Amino acid sequence: MFADPHSKVFSMFLETLVDFVIIHKDDLQDWLFILLTQLLKKMGADLLGSVQAKVQKALDVTRDSFPFDQQFNILMRFIVDQTQTPNLKVKVAILKYIESLARQMDPTDFVNSSETRLAVSRIITWTTEPKSSDVRKAAQIVLISLFELNTPEFTMLLGALPKTFQDGATKLLHNHLKNSSNSSMGSPSNTIGRTPPRHSSSRASPLTSPTNCSHGGISPR
Repeated sequence: MFADPHSKVFSMFLETLVDFVIIHKDDLQDWLFILLTQLLKKMGADLLGSVQAKVQKALDVTRDSFPFDQQFNILMRFIVDQTQTPNLKVKVAILKYIESLARQMDPTDFVNSSETRLAVSRIITWTTEPKSSDVRKAAQIVLISLFELNTPEFTMLLGALPKTFQDGATKLLHNHLKNSSNSSMGSPSNTIGRTPPRHSSSRASPLTSPTNCSHGGISPR
């Protein structure tokens, strides 16, 4: 049904799918990988606006219906799956989903596993995607969201990556911290419209230590 070529049939399927997930979510955790990845892949298809809105609603319901850590692990696995070749629209959909998920996750939901490290390195690569500014921007926001979600764990993860990946991410995060620091002096909001970090900004990390920052003591504060 996910691949049904008739828009009316597919539209009815999506409406039914939303109700199905809401009612039976407790019995569908083994099916979550298929559900989530199929919906994300549909976001890369040429759909009518009304149908795309129903796909987005199904994604929203899915995000709210299943454990966040389970969803996060599935997304990391999907990103590193060599058999998947997501187009630019699907990459944006994946990244936006991760960003929304990160806003609701607990810090302990973020696990520094080998799969997560590989997925983060791929997201860092997407920050330089030459064919799409939307992908570049979405990838940057995801890195910042994960950094804010669990700063110590994410910093440790970056430290385990090859230097080229570290450099790209660290530069982005330093700029974010600098902009957040500057904007907080005159405005409570930051430059990319995100909610404030949920963690204390006084945590020490290589990204906020004065010895690693030429601007002397820039921190999320």
